[in-house]
Amino acid sequence: MAYRVQGVYCHEHRNPAGYPLLSSKYQYNIHDIFVEAKLTETYQASTNTEREVSYIFEIPPESSVVEFTAQVGDNQVKAIFEVTLGSVKPNSKIIISVLYVYVISSDTIGDSIRLTIPAGLASRPGTAPARLTIIPTAPTGQQAIIITVGIQALDTDQTFRLNSPSHHAKTWGKWKAYVELTSDQFLKDHFVLVWQVPRVDGARCLLEQLTPAIQGKPETFACALTLVSGIELEPEEHEYIFLVDRSGSMGGSRTTTANTVLKTMLNLLPGFKRSTFNIYNFTTSAKSILDGGKSVPYDNDSVANALNRLSTSSYGGTDINNAVTTVLNERDASKPRCSVIVVTDGLDWGVTAAMRTVQKNVVS
Repeated sequence: MAYRVQGVYCHEHRNPAGYPLLSSKYQYNIHDIFVEAKLTETYQASTNTEREVSYIFEIPPESSVVEFTAQVGDNQVKAIFEVTLGSVKPNSKIIISVLYVYVISSDTIGDSIRLTIPAGLASRPGTAPARLTIIPTAPTGQQAIIITVGIQALDTDQTFRLNSPSHHAKTWGKWKAYVELTSDQFLKDHFVLVWQVPRVDGARCLLEQLTPAIQGKPETFACALTLVSGIELEPEEHEYIFLVDRSGSMGGSRTTTANTVLKTMLNLLPGFKRSTFNIYNFTTSAKSILDGGKSVPYDNDSVANALNRLSTSSYGGTDINNAVTTVLNERDASKPRCSVIVVTDGLDWGVTAAMRTVQKNVVS
C-alpha cells in the first residue's frame, strides 16, 4: 500500500519508523496578507544502526523556501529543496528548521482570510520493528506542539473576529494580534485561524528592506505585489463544479466535514440567471454524481436532489490533477465562465500539476 513519506525517513526502506518526532514549533509572522512561516521540528534517531536519512516537508504550493537548516548530532546541514541529511548515528537528535514565505489565501466573502497549519506536519510515526529500533518511540515532552502567530494589519485597519474554529487557542490584540497554542499532544486535526481584514480583495504591495544592510553594498529591497482585475464580468451564465475528495484519507469526520462544507456552499452560490452546477466525487479518477453526468440548473429542486446523492464512503488514493483534468474536459463549453471548487484534505503531491492544468485551460 502506498503512503506519503514525510518528516525524517530512512533511504533503505523509505519508512519514518525509527525516527519519531519529539516536538513541532510553528512561528508565523503575518503582515496584512503576507506570511513568513518558520517550522522547527525535533526528531530522535531511535535506531540501533547508523543509516542514511532524508527529510521531506510540506509547504503551501505557492510558497518560497528562504532557509533550511538541520542540526544532526554535532553536524549542521544547510540546503534548499535538496534535503539529504546524510548518515545519522543511533540516539542522535535531529533538529529541522524551515523558513518559507507566501501570500495567504483569502475569501472575499466577508473580507475573511484563513491560516491553516496542516496536522500532517506534526504526524508521529508508529511503533517500528524491533530489529530497526532501540526503543519503539521516543517520549513526548510537555510541549509537543507550540504555535505562535503574530498578525499585523495595515496601520489604519484592525484585525476583526480573530478566532480558531479548530482548537482552543489564546488570542488577543487588535491591529496587532497574537495567538498562542501549547500542547503535550500532537495535532490530530489541522490548526485553523480565521480573521477579517478590511478590503482584503484589493491590490496591495509590501516592501521590505534587507536587515541588517551589508556594508559596501547598495540597499536591497524585496517587494510583494498582488494585483486585482478591474474588469466587471457578466455572471449571467456561470457553471459551478464541485470536486469532492472521497479518498481513504477523508474517512470519518473529514467526510462529514466535506459534506457539510458542500451543503453550505451550495446554499450560498450567487443566484444568477442560467447558472448551473455539478458535483464530482474523486479519488484517482473523477465521476459526476448527477444523472447523465451533466451540470444542472442552479435551483432549489436541483440542489436538494444533489444533496441526497452525497456519498459518506472513502477509499483509495488521490489524484487531484487527474480530477481537475476530467472536469475541465467534461464541463459545459457553452457556459463562458466556470468555477471549479475542490473540497479536499490536500493529501496529494499533484497540487502543483493541477495548478498548471488550470493555467493551461484559463482563457483571458
